[in-house]
Amino acid sequence: MKLERWREVFGLGLANMVCGIMGATPCTGVLVRTGVNIEYGATSRASQFINSIYVLIVTAFFLGIFGFLPMAVIAALLINSAY
Repeated sequence: MKLERWREVFGLGLANMVCGIMGATPCTGVLVRTGVNIEYGATSRASQFINSIYVLIVTAFFLGIFGFLPMAVIAALLINSAY
């Protein structure tokens, strides 16, 4: 299990570096979800599904509010969540 976590974090780090080089948006949300799953000991793929349902609900109902937030604020939230 530990090797799988290392592979995932390494892959996310590599993907984020490539995104930075190409000018794309980094995939921090995946890193945050992985961190939360590790923190709470989730071992089932159902945890990813439950997380995606929460993201769908937030996106459907609160996306208009997030549209007014500056990118720096969103980046700070993601960094804080990942930490």
